[in-house]
Amino acid sequence: MGHGLIDATAVHTALDAGAAGIGRPPLPALKNFLITSWWLSHTMPLAPTGGSR
Repeated sequence: MGHGLIDATAVHTALDAGAAGIGRPPLPALKNFLITSWWLSHTMPLAPTGGSR
C-alpha cells in the first residue's frame, strides 16, 4: 500500500461512512479493494527483510 496503489485515507473514510450509515456503502469498491489486496498478497514476492540467514 505504500506504493501509491491504494489511497488508505479514502478507504478508511468510505468504510467509516458506510459503518455510520452515511450515504451508500461502497460495496463494489470494497469488493475490488479486497480482491486486489488478496491477489497482491498472494502473487507478489516478499521483500528480503535482512534477517539472520
